[in-house]
Amino acid sequence: ETLNMEGFTLLLRHAYGIDLEYPDRPPLEYWDKRKGAKAKDEGQDSPAFQIPIQLPFTTSAFNTALDYLGRARSVSKLVQLFEVATAPLPSTASNSSSFDDDDDDDFGVSNPQVAPYKPPHVQPNTTSFFLMIKWLSRARPPVLTRHYLLAAMERERQQARQLRQWSVSLPPDEIPAPTLSIIRSLFLPVRHLAMHHGNLERLRWVHRYLTRHIRRKQYNIEHYTAVRETWI
Repeated sequence: ETLNMEGFTLLLRHAYGIDLEYPDRPPLEYWDKRKGAKAKDEGQDSPAFQIPIQLPFTTSAFNTALDYLGRARSVSKLVQLFEVATAPLPSTASNSSSFDDDDDDDFGVSNPQVAPYKPPHVQPNTTSFFLMIKWLSRARPPVLTRHYLLAAMERERQQARQLRQWSVSLPPDEIPAPTLSIIRSLFLPVRHLAMHHGNLERLRWVHRYLTRHIRRKQYNIEHYTAVRETWI
């Protein structure tokens, strides 16, 4: 509400263990585990020596962070947080150096034995992609806006493929509800951005993909109607 970037950054770092400058690395507070443990053994109970408790980074918290960064017009941090949180690097990749033979090129390794750390990982839902497309369209980078619309459509296709397999192999009460659906609100910012720039080619692109997606929705409706009849 106050758009206090310093306070927001501090909140993410201490509550969720996410440093917006390096979201794929543990904050410095998590590297002081040994120091904190030693100080505690010596009877020093100062909060500065306590190990912060990392809260789970839920989808709701993720969407709130995206909305805040969008309101703050911080496009770089918005894209960085989305990419790192939705597709984190494997632990073996993030905790090893590519230059094992050259000590001069080794700038430090995140050793999990020194600082146990679980990088943020969430599954984006419809709101996540809506917030990305909404704020990126207001920041006016057309390439990124179109990219995340295509990413949402691709992720929904993968989800629909998995859901169709489950619908014929699992009972109804064991099928998890889908979390992502391409809706009208995802296309509107892209369309408005194209109209603002007078880009007729991009308007045709939006119309083409919208028509294609409507056909896919109609196919899914026919499929699930047939599946429902078999359940009944």
